[in-house]
Amino acid sequence: MNPPLMTTAGSPAMGVPAAWDGTRDDYAITASRDVCRLKSILVPVDFSPCSLKALTYAVALAKEFDASVVLLHVAEPWHAGERFASVGQRGQLRQDAAQRLAQLVSGEVSPRVEARWFLREGVPGQVISDFARKICADLIVIATHGYTGLRSVLLGSTTQRVVQHAPCPVLVVRERQHEFITAAPTRKAESP
Repeated sequence: MNPPLMTTAGSPAMGVPAAWDGTRDDYAITASRDVCRLKSILVPVDFSPCSLKALTYAVALAKEFDASVVLLHVAEPWHAGERFASVGQRGQLRQDAAQRLAQLVSGEVSPRVEARWFLREGVPGQVISDFARKICADLIVIATHGYTGLRSVLLGSTTQRVVQHAPCPVLVVRERQHEFITAAPTRKAESP
């Protein structure tokens, strides 16, 4: 009986444990951490419940792979909601977003995970893809929908643009789905 071996591009991605002797049917195929070099996870955040859920997934993956998390909030510069914003209003919106990002890092990201946050202005889908390229992100974890007025049938328009133009893999977190992360890690709930 030959052990199964999966390979990609000529290099082993998954293999049979060295102790496998070929006599048991309940062998386990294990993934090697050396194959997945996940070091930087970008999480676009618009403070919607779904984007906070994406942050939960990103933090769990960062803990598993000893990666850092980069939170990014993109503000559209020409309006605030449905009305145009003055320069003073835009400044206040930026200040509020910066404060909320800092609170997310201190309250929702495990102390075992390195985290940074950034605030940018522009068209969100384009800014997110460009920023991922700039920081050499290994993965983007993004919500299907956020706080936008219109929703596409399958994905939010920002998410669609990111999936189409991202320089790295994109994990799309749906609003309602089968969960594989049990609870949001918080600094308050974790033991040192």
